[in-house]
Amino acid sequence: MVREQTQKYRRVQRTDVNRVIELNALGTRQYRIASTLRLNRKTVQRVLTHKNDYDVCVPRPRSGRPQKYDDRAKRLIGQIIENGEATTATGAHKIATRDHHIDISLRSVRNILHELGIHVRHATRRPKLSRNHRKERMKFAKEHLKWDVEQWKQVLFTDETIITSLPMDSRHLVWTKNVDPLDPKLIIESIQGGGAKIMVWGSISFNGVHDLALIEGSLNSEGYIDILKEYMLPVRTEYFRGKTFVFQQDGATVHTSHLTMNFLKDENIKVLEWPAHSPDMNVIEHVWHYLKVKLYKLQPSYNAQELWDNVCDVMKEMWNDEMTERVQNLFESMPRRMQAIVKARGGHTKY
Repeated sequence: MVREQTQKYRRVQRTDVNRVIELNALGTRQYRIASTLRLNRKTVQRVLTHKNDYDVCVPRPRSGRPQKYDDRAKRLIGQIIENGEATTATGAHKIATRDHHIDISLRSVRNILHELGIHVRHATRRPKLSRNHRKERMKFAKEHLKWDVEQWKQVLFTDETIITSLPMDSRHLVWTKNVDPLDPKLIIESIQGGGAKIMVWGSISFNGVHDLALIEGSLNSEGYIDILKEYMLPVRTEYFRGKTFVFQQDGATVHTSHLTMNFLKDENIKVLEWPAHSPDMNVIEHVWHYLKVKLYKLQPSYNAQELWDNVCDVMKEMWNDEMTERVQNLFESMPRRMQAIVKARGGHTKY
């Protein structure tokens, strides 16, 4: 019967080797050295036996292929990513080997980036902000920095969104052991022509999600006013009776036309001036996300009417206490959103 080796060995550090020799020179007994340094007594004995084999007790060389790069190469590779010269490990490897003549493998570059705390992430799509956009966002946030949740409850948030039969996100990462290209996990079904597409208008208040309006064809000022008459005014009457009512809309042309603004003025509706390119401030964007996540779990629609019917079915599911609580949490996040915009000096925020 072969006896299994149960004792575990660890490599002796160079500092421990030097310390063993120093203590031995001072006349310390081997068992005392082992106890003090928490080493095996045989390890101490072996170090002292072979101490003359090295000039200054250099540990025996490690097995395996030695590294072909030093700390300077590591710093350089990190700087290539942080300075924006490359955005991928492959790009950093190409620059390091071509421009700086560092003999290193792509795998080593990835290991170095992980060691430096640099990891791959999906980039997030956000509207491009000009200097004027940042200025307007900063101005709005400062003006509403002291608004509390009760004041944000007075706002009716509105927006339009495009809904498609299939998700428009083209990124698909799949983890699987199967390399067969016909594996169902590796097949992304599509609809010829891209499938159906509709545009809807919606609104939310602290009371929850309200009815959606289907926008047929191109939207002009007259059509937008008809939507406001049919869907916005009833919400004001039912949920804001006797309360302050503030109407939020973005700066789209049909929203700010003379015809639309005159209608809002005639109805004595206070409009919240909204900075351009600010979806991170409009909490209804989250509701669009909730709706589309539920919608894309259904069978894809092949025409606009079928897609609209599916949207209506999903909306019925969203009229519940859970969704109302989600919407209320979004309203409660508005003071934090204003603080985040001020902190970002009008730039993008995490919302």
